Amino acid sequence: YLQAAEAGAGAMPGLDSADFLPRLRDLLAGRSEGFESEYPCHSPGQQRWFVARAARITGSAPPRFVIAHDDVTALKQAQASVRQSEALLRDLASQVPAVLYRIEVAPGGQSRFSYISPGVERMTGLTPEQVMADRGAMLGRILPEDLPGHLASVRSATLAMGAWSHEYRIRALDGTLRWVQSMAMPIPLPEGRVAWNGMLTARRLAPDGQGL
Repeated sequence: YLQAAEAGAGAMPGLDSADFLPRLRDLLAGRSEGFESEYPCHSPGQQRWFVARAARITGSAPPRFVIAHDDVTALKQAQASVRQSEALLRDLASQVPAVLYRIEVAPGGQSRFSYISPGVERMTGLTPEQVMADRGAMLGRILPEDLPGHLASVRSATLAMGAWSHEYRIRALDGTLRWVQSMAMPIPLPEGRVAWNGMLTARRLAPDGQGL
């Protein structure tokens, strides 16, 4: 087996000999007990990936080892599909004229943004990172006179575990005042947690804090 690995790609296509051989020699010399190495093994008509798992047989003389090659093609393809889907969703979320978000609420009532789309910065001046790091950052953009009604509507929807929709005013960091509408739907999660998936849209601009 060592001779085949040393022969290089012609004998073992896709195997990175520069990585694999030193680890195999360490295994034979007793400097390690085992290792894993992932490698591609593509053909003209198909892409495939394998993981080589090697383990030394303790106490064997001369030194012996076991190597299994597992086909992980389905896993690699699934991971690639997930990455493509996530990239597409990020692209869509960055282009739509609204803010998409997900708020996760713990059984004790603590809540946090686990996701908010890039549009939040255009609407409020806050970056997605700021919002996800501090739940109060978004609440701080709501006009003080609108905040009690906003919180009451959230409590009502939480008790009913039903669709939530509310219109209120926010002031962006640059001083711009906007009427916005937020709507969300609850999704039960394990361990008593709840996720609220929603969308925030700018309804209209207000020239001052009172009228339109």
